[in-house]
Amino acid sequence: MRAAFSHSALIEHERTRVQTLQQLLEALSAFEAGSDDDEEFAALFRDAQTILELDDYELGNIFNVSRPTISRWARGETAPHSVGRKSVFEVLAEHVETRLKRHSASAQRYEPALAHA
Repeated sequence: MRAAFSHSALIEHERTRVQTLQQLLEALSAFEAGSDDDEEFAALFRDAQTILELDDYELGNIFNVSRPTISRWARGETAPHSVGRKSVFEVLAEHVETRLKRHSASAQRYEPALAHA
């Protein structure tokens, strides 16, 4: 038997996802170049990792660093040099933009079906 499928729930999920990604993009863009606040870096890095659903291994590949280094960044034990932190967030912002396009397209694809339901 097929599970009940709710177009409105799917659309609402995609809209919420788009809003979350937009907020993350704003936060990544607002990060000040040259900031040496390790806690601020770690908090935003963790948020991005969680929202983008990327594990330490995937982020290590993106930034060409080890998985333990990514873990230390997320815990605030270490961080890239203050000059390079903005670059980290610029790369993450590119990933956010890719996800935004995907989720926006998904929400738009399902809206006509909801209008006819």
